[in-house]
Amino acid sequence: MTSDFRGGGPIHAQRLNTSPTFAPKKLWRIYWVETPLWLNWSEKYFPSVVVAKGLKMNEKYTYGLWGAAAGAAALAIVGFTWGDWHTSKGATQRAEAAAWTALLPVCADAILANPAALAALKLKKPQDYDDVVRDHLKTIADRSDIGFMFRRDCGKAIEVRMAQAAVKK
Repeated sequence: MTSDFRGGGPIHAQRLNTSPTFAPKKLWRIYWVETPLWLNWSEKYFPSVVVAKGLKMNEKYTYGLWGAAAGAAALAIVGFTWGDWHTSKGATQRAEAAAWTALLPVCADAILANPAALAALKLKKPQDYDDVVRDHLKTIADRSDIGFMFRRDCGKAIEVRMAQAAVKK
């Protein structure tokens, strides 16, 4: 039993017996059955009530299965929004972000240890420190895919370290 795109009742199939001399196979004719909303609503909206050959499943099992499905959906929504569950892609992205964050102090140390980079930092405004990182740091920890966000964050770390050094003097 399937439903039609028109949204009324279910589509039923009826087997037609034909003459064996004309067509040996049995033919199926599909016809539309209009079901008003107030009649057979449980069969229309809870298809597990109707089982093969018109047998009815006990309604307590039907509502129990719907409750289990709703509970599983609610559990998944709560788990992924507040429960800190992740898909494999999300976990990989979070791990990559944590690895890049751990490399920020290494980046700042590498730029502050380079005399050419220090000279360029003195000529630039603090907002432009990411340009110095782009020009003077090509790889960090065997990674050459340094993105704009990492360069910007490294520039901010350099700015904080230079401010701390200025306060100490």
